[in-house]
Order: sequence, then C-alpha cells, then structure tokens
Amino acid sequence: MQKNEALVAVMAFAMITAVLLPISLAFARRMRNNSSPPPQGMSAELDERLRRMEQAIESVAIEVERVGEGQRFATQLLANAPARTLAASTAGAERLEERK
Repeated sequence: MQKNEALVAVMAFAMITAVLLPISLAFARRMRNNSSPPPQGMSAELDERLRRMEQAIESVAIEVERVGEGQRFATQLLANAPARTLAASTAGAERLEERK
C-alpha cells in the first residue's frame, strides 16, 4: 500500500506542476512585456495643461472659501435675529395697545 500512496503523491505533484508551471510562466511573460517604459520629461503641452489645472483648482478653492464666509455671516445674522425679532414684536405689541 505504501507504494501506491507514494505513486499517488508523485502523480499529484506532477499534475499540479504540469498545470501551474505554464500558467506561472505565461503570467511572468505578460508582466514583463506589459511593463511601462520609464517616464520621460514632461512635454511643454502637458506642463501648460497642469498649470491651467492648478489655476482652476485655486480659483475653485477661493470661491468655496467665499461661500463659506457668506454662510458664516448669514448664520451669525440668524443667530442674532431672534433677539431683535422678539424686541421688535414686543415694541409693536406695545404700540398696538397704545392705539386701543
């Protein structure tokens, strides 16, 4: 029986090797062939395009900051508004009572 078990183990190893070896070699060849060449210097067109993108991003950041400032200002006005509204409604109610 030990002879049969050893034969089965050797055959299983041979089958696994026969299947996995070509797959791993093909994968290695594909990785080697698809490797990108080392990057060369930026072209003037790409440099100009990146400069325009940087300016656009900066202008968007400035606009977002302005919107945030406006929102903070509006929030501050609304936070102070109930006190003024209450005072105005009290004064208005007093005037209505004086007219009666």
